[in-house]
Amino acid sequence: MRSWYVLWLCGLAAAPALAQNVELAPISVVSEPVGRSGSGGFSAFSLAPEYMAEQSSGVDVQRNISYGMLQDVSIRGGMFEDADVSLNGVPLNNPQTGHFNLSLPAVSLDLDRASADLNGQQLRYRLRPLRNTGNVFRTSSGNRGYLDGAFSTTFNQEERWHRFSLEGMRTDGLRDETDAEKYAAAYTFEHQADDSSVMVYAALSDKDFGADGAYAAPWYLREAEKIKQEFVMADIQVFEDSYQWKVAPYVHRTQDTFWLDRDNPSFYRNDHASYVMGNTLGVQSLDYAFFAELENRREYLRSTNLGERERYEHHLTAGARQQEIGPFRYDAALDTGYFDGFPARLSPRAALFYDFLDAWTLYTKAERKYRNPSFTELYYTSPSNIGNAGLQMQRTDNYETGLLYKQDRWNAGGDIFLRDQKDTIDWVRNTGETVFRAVNAGEADVRGFDLFGEWTAGQAWLETVKLSYTRMDIDKDRAFDESKYVFDYLRDRVVLELKNTSSRWDYGLRLAYEYHVDFKQRWLLGGEGTYHVNSDCDIFVAAENMFDSDYQEYRYIQGDPFFVKSGVEIRF
Repeated sequence: MRSWYVLWLCGLAAAPALAQNVELAPISVVSEPVGRSGSGGFSAFSLAPEYMAEQSSGVDVQRNISYGMLQDVSIRGGMFEDADVSLNGVPLNNPQTGHFNLSLPAVSLDLDRASADLNGQQLRYRLRPLRNTGNVFRTSSGNRGYLDGAFSTTFNQEERWHRFSLEGMRTDGLRDETDAEKYAAAYTFEHQADDSSVMVYAALSDKDFGADGAYAAPWYLREAEKIKQEFVMADIQVFEDSYQWKVAPYVHRTQDTFWLDRDNPSFYRNDHASYVMGNTLGVQSLDYAFFAELENRREYLRSTNLGERERYEHHLTAGARQQEIGPFRYDAALDTGYFDGFPARLSPRAALFYDFLDAWTLYTKAERKYRNPSFTELYYTSPSNIGNAGLQMQRTDNYETGLLYKQDRWNAGGDIFLRDQKDTIDWVRNTGETVFRAVNAGEADVRGFDLFGEWTAGQAWLETVKLSYTRMDIDKDRAFDESKYVFDYLRDRVVLELKNTSSRWDYGLRLAYEYHVDFKQRWLLGGEGTYHVNSDCDIFVAAENMFDSDYQEYRYIQGDPFFVKSGVEIRF
């Protein structure tokens, strides 16, 4: 614990760094709130979870399969298992495998925004609040047989609001053997009163796709997968004179079937069904001076490969949020976590902010995280991958120190960060071996910096300019010749976004430069444009990878080629 406090204090002293945020925590808002039904008019791509996330330079999304079928998220060089993904505060990390963490059980029209806590390695999605009655219909088509459609209707009965949403998509696939179909349906309920509020969200989703090399297995290119999800969550809050009470139960079931050869389905097949059931009980003072939460979580798995597994997690967290002492602000909390099979773990986190010269904020943050191995890392068995039932929990200490500048037309800043990781979980093998094994591979230190700037130009042809840059280096104990995930990390990423809004047009470009250690550099250019026919009808067009760059997402997994789609959105 001593090193934790020393490094945090050293981070506070290292003031002249430069943060990729504009909020208190600070949190990077990587997608804006929904405008009409799209994000600021850009409805063509920006509501998909993977596109919402990757607008931050510190967040790297690898698309194993396109169109949201299967994708992994890496935050500041961590592997996909390390990132915590949530929807309205409910954890979505899948105990079977982190490959499913970004497969949100939601209809895209229901999503409002995404934000990234880079130091906490968290990606947070929010549902669109129910504020206006009416209907939304959106459909589009594109190259390679792409076709999608979505419908949402919202109505209220006095103080009770309801929303029903449907979505469907099919495609021939951007790569060979990656054809896909996706369907989803959801219901949202909200009730607001003076002293209480209730929100319920229930969703079903079904994805069926050809998984050509989706798990970096180039010798099997006829894979197929089907993922079905059922998800129900509630958020019940009661307000008293000085305190706010919260009850938030949730249930999330994921059924996954994987075929190694779609032409010979009986050759090799895995069936998995994972169940996550949890509940959070919380209380906080209305001035945020104190909060406490008790979360209980049960994970259950029934699998032809992994067997029948069950484990529990319990967390008691207490602390303070958004407190001010003169020019200083602070957040602090301590989590006591119990994980089946391991001793209780203490995870402190703290953040201190100093506001000076009106527009400037200096801050420092520190946080400890523990990660339980997934059931795949523990128990998976195949000719090319072997799990390890003796894996220890992975411990990560994250530190960040930065400087923010904010005025009416400018937001800018930067930070330096360090991620000190112990008992790193990785899949490794030595030269001459054909099997990857899950091991605690030792220590991994990720260090780097972020730079961020946003300018409101206010010109007739250009409204806003956003630019962010993340640089990372990793030092790792390397006792093995080959690492499957940890060393395939992003070293440099730059994201430039230009947007403009005129009387009838919204349009923009996003250019991303990425340099991966193993895959070298890539340039990816995307563009979107929306024409507002009237207040109730938009026509849009969007394109991705306009340079048609040839690149890899993971080893042996080809990136997406040029893709364009166009469509219409009608509100009535």
